[in-house]
Amino acid sequence: MNKLMKTGLTCLVSGLLSITSLPTFAAKDYSSAEIYTTDTWLYGKYVFRMQAAEGSGILSNFFLWKPESETSAVEWEEVDFEVFGKNGANSWQSNLITEGDGWQTSEQVHTNTASFADAYHTFSLEWTPTYISWSVDGVEVRRTSGGQADLIKSAASLRFNFWASTSTGWVGDFDDSILPVHMYVNWLEYYSWNGEGFDLSWRDDFDDFDSNRWSEAAWTFDGNYVDFVPENSNVSNGYLVLSITKKDQEGFSGTVPIDSEEPIDTEEPIDTGEPIDAEEPVDPSTGVSCTYTVTNQWNTGFIAEIVMTNNSDDPINGWSVNWQYNDGSTVTQLWNAVTSGTNPYTASNLSWNSTIAAGQSISFGFGGDKGSSEAEVPTVTGDICN
Repeated sequence: MNKLMKTGLTCLVSGLLSITSLPTFAAKDYSSAEIYTTDTWLYGKYVFRMQAAEGSGILSNFFLWKPESETSAVEWEEVDFEVFGKNGANSWQSNLITEGDGWQTSEQVHTNTASFADAYHTFSLEWTPTYISWSVDGVEVRRTSGGQADLIKSAASLRFNFWASTSTGWVGDFDDSILPVHMYVNWLEYYSWNGEGFDLSWRDDFDDFDSNRWSEAAWTFDGNYVDFVPENSNVSNGYLVLSITKKDQEGFSGTVPIDSEEPIDTEEPIDTGEPIDAEEPVDPSTGVSCTYTVTNQWNTGFIAEIVMTNNSDDPINGWSVNWQYNDGSTVTQLWNAVTSGTNPYTASNLSWNSTIAAGQSISFGFGGDKGSSEAEVPTVTGDICN
């Protein structure tokens, strides 16, 4: 990779994500969008549900960005999740970009069995003082520690953007006959780092555009076919929609594809996917720990998660767990699982998170109304729980 001249106006790293804050360019032929948080955070866990766009030459991205990294006075720090639209949109790139010990990048390309453009997928990025990891649909794909990871040490903003690169060797040839094209985000969660683990700090379901949290870009950079404009950042039916359009055709008026794993109303249970049953009952002695954790609570409500960790040497194929409240608490929404019953509750796997590999963990989350002043922590039971 080659780093071009870094100025206060624009910077392109060949085939890498970069932005600028003070451009003055002639208008380009195409428009797209970027949104970014007005606040910054040091360390954390970032989880989001996204359906990427398919098409040669385009990228659907989430990344952490140290503000003003593009300027000569600030050392660059960036962590990327970049989904390629080419070849059926079934590959993505993880990357770190740093400048603290000389210019460094560490891009790795990963493939997925299914297209990221055919359905929503759960992406998770963990950033701690000792490691950075990337996970897709509950499976950790890459983890890095020491070296360059130690140079990611400044508070960063969260950013989504959608663009078309001129680097054909990296992303393929851009074909404007596919326009308009869109990427969709159902929700995003930010978990703060507490020194030992992560605590849910906030969640955005994109029921509206929260201008107290997000700003919309109005800039571009070299090597990009598009200008970022606010008109191509929209919220529709509870989803964030970023669009690439031809100039003067900005905006979104289409139908958002619905996430098949939307949180469900437990008063009227709706299957959001068929759980995959284990071929044989799982022996509890295999050593799967099932842990209930309250990640956030307030006067009347709570958010919690159940984590199942497979401490055995064999994969677990298919899972189902149960829990019950004694204080009158109720679950009102749940994600990343299929639920049934009302106190006791039962949650089962979906197709994409049915397998818990040896040494790995699977989790699902839910929210509800508290039955007492302190959110109850019930015992989790089930055939797999030790």
